[in-house]
Formats: sequence, structure tokens, C-alpha cells
Amino acid sequence: YQGLRFSGADGAPALPEITEAVEMELRVLEKFLQFDGYYPEPKYVELVDPHLEYIDSISTLVDLDLISKSGLSFAVDPMFGTARDYLDHILLEQQCPVTVIHNYRDPYLGGYLSGTKAGNLKELRQLVKEQSIDLGLATDVDADRFGIVDRGGSFITANQILALLLDYLLETRQWKGEVARTVATSHLLDRVAAKHGCTVTETPVGFKFIGSLFNTRNIVFGGEESSGLTIHGHLPEKDGILACLLVAEMMAARGNKSLSGMLKTLHQELGPLHSVRTHFNLTAKLKERLVRKLRRPPKTFNLSLIHISEPTRPVGISRMPSS
Repeated sequence: YQGLRFSGADGAPALPEITEAVEMELRVLEKFLQFDGYYPEPKYVELVDPHLEYIDSISTLVDLDLISKSGLSFAVDPMFGTARDYLDHILLEQQCPVTVIHNYRDPYLGGYLSGTKAGNLKELRQLVKEQSIDLGLATDVDADRFGIVDRGGSFITANQILALLLDYLLETRQWKGEVARTVATSHLLDRVAAKHGCTVTETPVGFKFIGSLFNTRNIVFGGEESSGLTIHGHLPEKDGILACLLVAEMMAARGNKSLSGMLKTLHQELGPLHSVRTHFNLTAKLKERLVRKLRRPPKTFNLSLIHISEPTRPVGISRMPSS
């Protein structure tokens, strides 16, 4: 869609003060209403292949040997995007059984919208179920977001994966520091962080706000409910490939236990906390009315509208309309 993303030298997404300055320069250029084509000389162009350097970097953050010895089988869906020959390559190099789909270029994305939501992963879910594969791993088109399918073909939400990974990483890495999450992300992360003696910093929606904290604070884990994650030692930017491999390591480390089984154990320990993301189609008038109401947010919700499968324990509900 001809969008432009600007990142700083540290690899983090640029904050508004930087992008606003870029926009000001563009507005000045627009006044001239002309375009002079510029074709740089070859001596000013350097071609770089980051493939091997990236894989080497990932191998310092993920226990690939543990994955290799686990005997787990994987289905990988790069969704026709830039993770092709990265995520699948890493797992194949570890001699893991891997079935790959959508690992070729298709500008139409197989008819799906970009994104690792459950509805876009129907083929991956079906594959995992029909071939009794242990774990389905997906990345979106630019590979910065993850999608996870559990044994049996059930989709595990990003909020659930973030909570499970945070619990696993704080336990195995012995990290002490802060956890960063966006305002729309499950407060189950807060409970997990408190369990391990870590504090939580809440940011506005947008991973750029999390990324900036990695440069100024002792942030060990950053996550957002729209499938973004990064960790201490990596770039301050979300990475779907890294997230998928960490999930594979977690499953291997916990005796190949299913993700739904791990989630049940976590809920039994900390109490179940569920989040629901609901999409609404609003007219301009209704949108204006909603914004006015959200200035004084409600303190309670009509829980009778939401089915909870574990009614015998205290339940927290986080319901937020998507923008």
C-alpha cells in the first residue's frame, strides 16, 4: 500500500518527534510540485545480505540445540512474506521435521489480508490438525508479528503467548528488570511479572513506545497484543521469527507439553484472566460519540454477554475496541 516506515540507527521504530520532522520536510518539498529523478552511481550503493548474520544473532537468543533434541514436528507458514528461508531454514538446520506452506512470493497473499489472526491461518490450522503436527508457526508478510497454532489445530492468541513466554523466560533466563506492554495488552503479564519480582511499564499503543524504552531503561521483555515481541539482547523492535522460535524452545523445555496445557497451569496458579478484541464498524457520528464516552471509561462490563469456560475461579475481563 506504499507505506513508509522510518527506523533509527538502533533499529527501533522512529518516535513521533522524528517522523513529524520528516513530514515537515515533505510538506516543504510538496510546495515545489516537481520531481527530479535521482539515480545514484553504483559506487554509492552497497548490497548487503543479512541472512547469515541474522541467523547467527538469533542463535545467541534461542536454545536451538534444545529444539533440535526435542523431537517436535513443526508446520511453518511465512504467509508469502520475508520470513521465507529464515524460520523454516533455522528449524531444518536443526534436523527438525518441518512442513512449510506459502513459502513463495505472491503479491496477492493467497487472497488473505496481511496479519497473523486466526482467520488468516486456516490452512496452517488444518495442516497441524490433519497431520498431527506438534506446533504451527506463522509470521506476517514483513515477519515482525507471530501467529501460533497449538497441537490439534487450535489458535493461541498473542496475549496468551506473551504471558506464557514471559513466565518461561523470566524463569529460565533469571532476568530482573522491567516488562513493557502496551495499554491494550493483557494484564496477565502484570501477574506473571509480579510472580518473578519484576515491574511493568504500560505504554500507548504502538511498538515504537516499547522500543524506545529498551534504550533508556532496564527492559527485559516487551510485548503488544497485536503479536509484537522483543527481548533483552535483541533489537528494540518486534520480531515474529524470534517469537516463533522462543515458543518452540518453551515447548521443548517443558517436555513437549501443549500450549493449552501450559496456559491451564498458568491460570490455575495466577487465576484466569481473559481478553477479547472486538471489531466495530462505526459511522463518523458513532465514532465521535464513542470517543466522548471513552473519556470517562466504564468501570464494569456486562459479563453475561461473554462466555467463560472456568466460572469457578475469579475472572478478569479486558475488553477494548480496536482502532
